[in-house]
Amino acid sequence: MGKAEIVVISLAVLAAFFIPKSLLQFKNRSRNAYPSTGEILRFDAAQVDKLIPHDANIEILVNGYVWTEGPLWVPHEDTGFLAFSDPVMNIISAWEPRKGLRVLLDKSGCQHDGCLSFREPGSNGLALNTEGELTICQHGERCIALLHANGTQSVLANRYNSKRLNTPNDLVYRSNGDLYFTDPPYGFKEMEESPLKEQPHNGVYLLRKGAVDPILVIPDQSKPNGVALSLRESKLYVANSDPDAPYLYSYALNADGTVQGPPTVLFNMSDYVARGWAGLPDGLKVDAYDNIWLTGPGGVYILTAEGTLIGALRMEFAVANVAWGYDWDDAMDRWDTYLYLTASSHICRLRVISNILPPYVPKLKALEAAKMAEQDAQAHDSEL
Repeated sequence: MGKAEIVVISLAVLAAFFIPKSLLQFKNRSRNAYPSTGEILRFDAAQVDKLIPHDANIEILVNGYVWTEGPLWVPHEDTGFLAFSDPVMNIISAWEPRKGLRVLLDKSGCQHDGCLSFREPGSNGLALNTEGELTICQHGERCIALLHANGTQSVLANRYNSKRLNTPNDLVYRSNGDLYFTDPPYGFKEMEESPLKEQPHNGVYLLRKGAVDPILVIPDQSKPNGVALSLRESKLYVANSDPDAPYLYSYALNADGTVQGPPTVLFNMSDYVARGWAGLPDGLKVDAYDNIWLTGPGGVYILTAEGTLIGALRMEFAVANVAWGYDWDDAMDRWDTYLYLTASSHICRLRVISNILPPYVPKLKALEAAKMAEQDAQAHDSEL
């Protein structure tokens, strides 16, 4: 049993295994049998065809939440599940193929009596550290927290220069265990004007593995939100959720993870904001081709590493973030790879071509076993 699996089991022990009546989920469906939504746009068909099958749809798995955020595929036993936050409901939930929904962690971002002082008191971004432990951006507690295998929590970071952080929003680990996280004021009721705000900036921080004090690496971005690393970890991408500066920034990194200098505006979403489409630059993920899947006004934008727009998922509601994951297809008798979306009150997904998964996504034991069996069968056939 791996460390990641131990953490998931501890989450299951903590969880109240129930589904709120307000939530609607669609269960026991085969490929493309869920309700569908949105549109897939292929501006550069040759490139997008390498990423998304032509028979794929954007599917709605669940709806009825207030605002879904922080999707993360968590390995568990032979498969896994999608963990995600609702910062308003103050819970972390899980959607597992065949088993559906369950609540993993109640009071996921605020455990104290002052939760009413927050517009979004709950958790937001989620990640697994190099030991497979769940790392949580907690708005109400104003910290980055670590959930241990025994169910206890510890604080990784909650202050900078002796002042409380704002409301940590999103995070991404380097392969060496160092952690980047963004710290905008979105969780506060009054946001920038909140009397709770102690930091003079909305920072992006680097927390070294084993350290207790974060390093402020980006002090001057107006509304930092989603954060991701390029495949070689040479660039840090930060989405800016500011309607007056709705940009995806790219920062060149030094070998030690610090920022080299001023950023490049990799993608400007001003035109899409002007159209009144729902959403702002928010969460993002990178694929095996180093393409960037960026949520923003009207859906998800697929960009090359140079910032060229090659495709999009046009959605009628705001999309907060995305994550890579899996599901078993009964009809095809195989594992499929998906891009899962936290989209307003919904959990959605899009089937993608499996070889676009970046190396940091945990591989399924069952999927690896199936590949080995297929390779063995091919080797056997070649010998006949």
